Amino acid sequence: MGKESKKIVAGTQATSVSAEKDHVGQEHLKSEKWETMSMEGGQKVTGNSANTGIVNQYFEKVFTTLYGELDPDSRVRALWLGGTLFFIVGGYWLLRSLKDPVLATICGVEYIPKAKILSLFVVTGFVTVYNKLIDMFPKHQLFYIVGGFYAIAFSIIAACLAHPVWGVENTESSPYRILGWISYCTI
Repeated sequence: MGKESKKIVAGTQATSVSAEKDHVGQEHLKSEKWETMSMEGGQKVTGNSANTGIVNQYFEKVFTTLYGELDPDSRVRALWLGGTLFFIVGGYWLLRSLKDPVLATICGVEYIPKAKILSLFVVTGFVTVYNKLIDMFPKHQLFYIVGGFYAIAFSIIAACLAHPVWGVENTESSPYRILGWISYCTI
């Protein structure tokens, strides 16, 4: 028996597609009109929804409710940006909870108020530098510059905090241990 020579796409009428042939070469069901398939509830099967399950349909409904009708490129962009925001906020939330204990272990708990005041001046300086960089670079490049700076800074701080003499393993608190101040103001 011969098979169809063309691919049937869900949601299209396949009147031009040849039917199967018997042993003599006669086509069966040649005069039949092909109908589009439908799912439960009478929903038509389209090219996009033919291979999607209940979970994908639910995700699509929730996504459309939250963000409106988006083309596939905008949908991917929204997911990437949402994921980026999730990891930035999540990383900051974890680091912020470590700020005070690291300073208390390295420099002493009595220096936390002074570190908060110092942090205010450091943030003011950082905002000033950031404003200058906005004039020099496009925003997407500035995102990579600032992100790269923090990635390098936190990698160095993490390596120093793991050091047996400079890091948290050394339980002798001292305000002269600069690593505590740097880690507090960087976060």
